[in-house]
Formats: sequence, C-alpha cells, structure tokens
Amino acid sequence: MKKQILSRLLCLILLLSMAFSFSACDNLPKATVDLSFMSFNIRNENSSDTDDRAWDNRKSAFFETVLRYDVDIVCFQEVKRTQNEDFQTNLTEKYQIIYYARTPKTNEEGLAIAFDKEKFSLVSDNVFWFCDTPDEWDAGWGATQVRICVNAVLKHKESGLKINVFNVHLDNKSAESRIKSVNMVLKKVKAKEYPAFVLGDFNCRVGSEPYNKMAKSMYDCQAKASITDSGCTYQGFGADENTQTNTAIDFCFTTKKYITPVKFEICRDKWGENSDKYLSDHYAIKMDVRYKKS
Repeated sequence: MKKQILSRLLCLILLLSMAFSFSACDNLPKATVDLSFMSFNIRNENSSDTDDRAWDNRKSAFFETVLRYDVDIVCFQEVKRTQNEDFQTNLTEKYQIIYYARTPKTNEEGLAIAFDKEKFSLVSDNVFWFCDTPDEWDAGWGATQVRICVNAVLKHKESGLKINVFNVHLDNKSAESRIKSVNMVLKKVKAKEYPAFVLGDFNCRVGSEPYNKMAKSMYDCQAKASITDSGCTYQGFGADENTQTNTAIDFCFTTKKYITPVKFEICRDKWGENSDKYLSDHYAIKMDVRYKKS
C-alpha cells in the first residue's frame, strides 16, 4: 500500500513539474499580430560605381521606395558609415535605426536594422562576428571579409509580443564560413523563446548546405507563404538578371511556432525617367507573417 501511495505521489509530482515547465518555457502573449519585414542589400557606396549606379544619384529613389513599402522592420546590408548618415537623415521620422560596422576602420560597411518606432520599442541589441571569437572582430573560417550579424530584440507595443530579429550577410567565397555562420545564428535563435526572424544576404542558393540547415530549423518564407514569388534577388544592376541559373540568395526565415508566413515578394522597383534604373545590385525582398496564439 505504501509503495502504491509513494508511486502515485511521484507520478503527481512529475506531472505537476512537466506542467510547470511547459508554462514557464512559453510566456508568449495570447494575441494575433501581423508583421511585415524587408531585407535589402543596398550596394555599398563605392567609387567604382558611376552614373545611375552611384549612391548619390540613386539614394533619393531608394529612400522613397523603402518608405513607400511601409514595412514594420527592415534589415539592410552593405551600409557604409556615410550611408548610415543618410539613413539618419531620411528614415528616422518613421524608423529607429540600429547600426553596427564590421570593423572600426574609416567608412567601413556594416548592417542596419530599422524598426517602426510607433509600433515597437527596443529591448536590446548587439553585434557578433562570424569567427571563433564572436565578441571580437575578425575574418574567420576562410572568409574574404569580416562578417557580422546584428541582432535586436523588439517589443510590439500593442500586444507585448517580443521578437528576435537577426540581420546577416554571409561570406561570398568561403563555404566553411557560411556553414559555421548559420550554425552560430541557429544556436542563438534557440537560446530565446521569442519568435525569431533571420533575414539577409546568405550568398548561397536553395539546396546548398547553409540553406538546408536554415530551412530544416526554420520556415523559408518564400517556400512556405501562401502567396509567393520567384526569381533572382541578386541582379548586378541588371547585368545578371536573366541568367537562367540566377536564383535567390537573399532570404527571410522565421521560427515555426505560432508563426504563419502569409506573403513573400521580390521588390523589383526601378527608378529614372523611363523606370529602367536599378536601386541596387540586389532586389529587396519583403515578407508578411502572422503571429497567432490563442
């Protein structure tokens, strides 16, 4: 009899412990929240770019386009310090901007996350480097450039929902760097319970090892959205747009729990008198998702 009572008590304790653990690990609010994101490799301000490719000539149309899409959160890649100054001038009426350069060098390029300051507040932000010393800048794992990820935790003011946003630009040469960088990001995604969104220029295509690692752990919004788009995202200011093998290298990934990808779009906007000039050597990508917990 005593053994039966003890066994039942142990079972009850175990069930209560499991219930407590489940509730403790999921403190996300019961709400329905629609979120919109954009990722845009803007092409760094480069002296080799002339005429309509020069940043000074395309930036007005660039900012006009970004603001017209009116998304909640934008992840920008290849942003030089001088370009970030232009961001502060042209975007801060709507957006708060988080910016980190890759190194302390003069006019280094970096990554920026812009978020709608009416809808979100900043909980925390940080930068880490894709190398064996992620808290110190270095070009690791055979990368041709120093590579970083900018991370921001944002709080949706109306619902209280916290989200974890990662902006990445993986190396264009080293496969080892791309794989290890993805592993590092996924580890950080799993470290917090908040819905996570990883956007940026992955410099690899669907079916590659880094892509497959991401798509196994998270939703690729282009593949999962009920309304989607296809085609290249890097087009080299139009020079590479019609190459048959040229497919997307820019992606938006989201964690799966409570998140439904709704729409994915490649933003093929152009500018100029004949609307034939490119805003960058990449197209922006845009995704709409819905968070729902009832």
